[in-house]
Amino acid sequence: LILIPNAPLMAIMFISQVVNGAVLPFVLIFMIKLINDKNLMGSYTNKPAFNLIAWTTVVTMVALTVVMTVDIAFPGIIKRLLSF
Repeated sequence: LILIPNAPLMAIMFISQVVNGAVLPFVLIFMIKLINDKNLMGSYTNKPAFNLIAWTTVVTMVALTVVMTVDIAFPGIIKRLLSF
């Protein structure tokens, strides 16, 4: 895709990062489930404190992804909702 002559490289980089951010929560959920599997990890599973940090990160990423998706689908709606 980058080797296409006269391709808009900045737009391609931007879109790839948007897709990366949208897919990241699903990857994090899968990783947390694998890390907490006693059959797979044995004694190396996460401690409760790290699970709290990990799930807080996932919830934050999901919320930000939803906000981004809503803002792309309905331009300006987030700005209107936040301007009391």
